[in-house]
Amino acid sequence: MEPNVDPLFARKILVAEDDYFAAFDLADFLERAGADVIGPVSNVVDAIDLVRKSVQLDWAILDVTLQDGRCFSLANALQWKGKPFLFVTGYDRGELEARYPGVPVLEKPIDYMALLATLTGFER
Repeated sequence: MEPNVDPLFARKILVAEDDYFAAFDLADFLERAGADVIGPVSNVVDAIDLVRKSVQLDWAILDVTLQDGRCFSLANALQWKGKPFLFVTGYDRGELEARYPGVPVLEKPIDYMALLATLTGFER
């Protein structure tokens, strides 16, 4: 039997992205890499609800600006649960790096190979 070569096999990844096309492309990429995508969700309120309900959540990918505001309360909820996450943004990274030291920040448009390298680096 051949071992599974999908780098994100069975990993549950929350996608919080308010741009429909970006969310679709990101979810498609993650699923092709073997992940089980939670969402995508386009607003903070729904994303926090999913974080509360998710028994297993391996990672979260957060667009900084969602439909109902910035994602900081979502990031705080993930930190509280001890779940790793990263930010994707088209804005300046300085505020994010100061507010969430050590949390990866990827710029938009997303380099999917850099994303994959970041996610597999979270492996415990």
